[in-house]
Amino acid sequence: MAYVTPSHQFPMGAVLPIARRLELLRWASRHRAWIIEDDYGGEFRYGQRPIDALQSMDADARVIYVGTFSKALSPQLRLGYLVLPHELVHLFREAKRMTDRHSARWEQNVLASLIESGTYERHVRRLRRENERRRRALLEAVGQHLAGYERPAGPILGYAGLTTQEIHEGIRILAVVIRDLIGDPGARVG
Repeated sequence: MAYVTPSHQFPMGAVLPIARRLELLRWASRHRAWIIEDDYGGEFRYGQRPIDALQSMDADARVIYVGTFSKALSPQLRLGYLVLPHELVHLFREAKRMTDRHSARWEQNVLASLIESGTYERHVRRLRRENERRRRALLEAVGQHLAGYERPAGPILGYAGLTTQEIHEGIRILAVVIRDLIGDPGARVG
């Protein structure tokens, strides 16, 4: 079994290249192994075109696709889903029946109504636009205030709950702190 996040590796957001995806699918087919594809943030891709899920490329039904509604709606909702190969549906249904006696039926019914009416998709599109705007503001602020401090690894900056003005101000303050700690990047030697 392999557990992968091919569309958005944490923490750096790397994407598993198509050649590696195909190699992973061939491996699973050859060894009759299962691949668990966790696509926890797949509906939110910025600065790149959408990437096909590994599960959608799987001709041999070896991928178990795991998704969540927490990123688009609320972390407190705690609703996720599986897209299973046909041969596993009965096994997973039975395991759920035996281990989970208190499903969130009301929440599931409301979510189903949102999906069926198209409201959920419109909500996700609006979030994508807002988050892309925030992302652009973050990149602009980093370029403006932190030029010269680039490295292969660094802090992970969250921005989804901020306005573009708060992002610019936060990066400006961060730049002052970094300059105080390590100095001006233009003055560094070597």
